Amino acid sequence: MLQQTYAEALPELSVPFRAECPPCPEVVFFDEDLGRELDIGPDDVDLLTGQIDGTFAQAYAGHQFGSPVPVLGDGRAVLLGEVVGADGERQDLHLKGAGRTPFARGGDGKAPLGPMLREAVIGRWLHAIGVPSARILAVLRTGEEIAPRQGMQPEVGAMAVRVAASHLRVGTFQYAAWHHDEEVLGRLVDYAIARHHPAAEGALGLLEAVARVQAKLVAGWMVAGFVHGVMNTDNMTISGQSIDHGPCAILEKHDARAVFSSIDVQGRYAYGNQAGIALWNLCRFAEALHLEAADAVPLLEQFEGWFEAERAALVGDADLTGIDGADHVSFLHERGIGPVYAPRNEQLERALAAATVGNLEPVHEMLEVMRAPYERRPGLEYLEEPGGEGFVSFCGT
Repeated sequence: MLQQTYAEALPELSVPFRAECPPCPEVVFFDEDLGRELDIGPDDVDLLTGQIDGTFAQAYAGHQFGSPVPVLGDGRAVLLGEVVGADGERQDLHLKGAGRTPFARGGDGKAPLGPMLREAVIGRWLHAIGVPSARILAVLRTGEEIAPRQGMQPEVGAMAVRVAASHLRVGTFQYAAWHHDEEVLGRLVDYAIARHHPAAEGALGLLEAVARVQAKLVAGWMVAGFVHGVMNTDNMTISGQSIDHGPCAILEKHDARAVFSSIDVQGRYAYGNQAGIALWNLCRFAEALHLEAADAVPLLEQFEGWFEAERAALVGDADLTGIDGADHVSFLHERGIGPVYAPRNEQLERALAAATVGNLEPVHEMLEVMRAPYERRPGLEYLEEPGGEGFVSFCGT
């Protein structure tokens, strides 16, 4: 059922690795709709925990907060393989919390339950409102306690199976460019074009295709009031999907300077900076592709126009003047643009906190609401209420 076309085409960019066997795995969330698309069920525990042959940890590099890091990679994750769904689209199955891989850089390779459920909620909401996003197929408790990521108390260990169009990132191309020759980089370009942008011609065509899908993605999530939190080059996909929903948040009080991530102390990835950061990342992509500035610069100068066109297509004739300080989610919904519900920061944090002590009902309720966020639900008015000031999110690594 599973294929490994990426590892077969580019063995230089991954290493064989099998996930650690969790002591007592228990499925706590399974996306039934997504499971049907992929012909995978909640009883496929060996698959969902990575206890299968032929899995890989992927290598990539990246600019993190503007600084180059030559080697990153899947430090706690494995590519289980690729599956072709009922719609004919090829998807990656990617397991987080798989244990300490060769790219772990001193970490334990484990994942806490709360951040894995956060990815499930955020991915489901973004998908439901039409923003291209990776989604979580399943979250499992592993039956072990892991070292604390915050505070002093051990945390509940978990695994999450992520479904994405692929895990090719700008950082993948940076790794190839920084560590391998032109032949490897050329194979990577060919693979990315064949898998995601078959109409593109060569490296310059690939740059344009990726720039266009990133303009659409960032315009969509900014209109929705989403703040990714860590737009490093290793978190920018070639497919144009949002990925790695760690210290992300929802913009409630509209403010271009809003920052929620505990590690973004300089405000590099503030809400209003996201389009500019996407362009900065695309410049790094052009460099990794070894494109001449005379070719790449005129193309990238069009990014702002593509972004504004995508944004205008979403907001239509709605007048968004005077939005500063307003509740972003409610403001857009009242003008017929946005959904009733978003995974508001404090409500989501409370749900995740309850899940870590064994009460999964609040997060399951939120997951169900985010499956159809345009439908108002009686008795769930609390999910429409904005949170207070000073919310801070953490990456969970």
